[in-house]
Amino acid sequence: MLLINRDPIKVKHYGTERKEKLFEVSFENMRDLMSTPLAHKPTLYSPTGRAAFPWYGCASREVLRDRVANGWPSLVTKLEGMIANVKLPDSATSINIKRRRKRTRADFGDSVDIHEVLQGRCDRAWTTTSHVPKQSAQNRLVHIFVNATCNANITANEQMWRAATAHRIMEAMELAGKSVAVTLGIVSQGMWHGIDDTTIQSVPVKTYGQNVSLEELAIMTNGGFWRDNFLARADYMIPDRKPTSGHGRAVDGDQYLPMNLVQERDNGAHVIRIGHVTSERDARATIDRVSRELATNQRDAA
Repeated sequence: MLLINRDPIKVKHYGTERKEKLFEVSFENMRDLMSTPLAHKPTLYSPTGRAAFPWYGCASREVLRDRVANGWPSLVTKLEGMIANVKLPDSATSINIKRRRKRTRADFGDSVDIHEVLQGRCDRAWTTTSHVPKQSAQNRLVHIFVNATCNANITANEQMWRAATAHRIMEAMELAGKSVAVTLGIVSQGMWHGIDDTTIQSVPVKTYGQNVSLEELAIMTNGGFWRDNFLARADYMIPDRKPTSGHGRAVDGDQYLPMNLVQERDNGAHVIRIGHVTSERDARATIDRVSRELATNQRDAA
């Protein structure tokens, strides 16, 4: 776990510009998050019975923790159904990729160089020409940030539309030859007593070159998971800060990104933010927005 006091950022608040302080809690991975010891009973609201289903996505906090530890097949099935309902637009599946010719030498290929054969270099006498994507190391990287924050009126299942959106966008980017990473986080204002700043908590779901676990993506974007882990663990992960009873309010915006994503964006990677998506309609609108952004970036780079 890494704690970072970030430099203030400028934001517009009711038409006026003001400086806003940022505080970040960054976890290395899901295991790092889950290994934080439960030092004392969290103060976070924990409903039971019928009220628990919209809050946790299951019957209780205890059932949630058991499924997180031992697997949650029904949640994966639910996510797969959501993904199937969110189709990619044609513009996302037919991204125009610039390619270049690449010549490779080997002991077998399309044409032979007789001079190489006569000089005894048969292992590289044959030549094969292929076409590979023409892109730099920077614009080949795409990092998706899923802001999983939501207020108390959003159910755990509604929140999972963000996972479906992220998965569809990830598929489109990988089809276009991109290397994709996915980070999940929550962004809250007014989370701490007597401290006026915005808190960003984040954990990687998928790193570059790694395959995504659909079950891990489903669990980590489920509202019950982050309510029981990100928010509840805040009660004791930072000794000198005491959270408010409601743990602040959800906020969203391009300015609220983890530090490592800001650095990657500044170095040329494309960062895609998925914000407050709570329905199939929101998911489609977000995918359309991302497709338009990518089309604009391609025209600018041409």
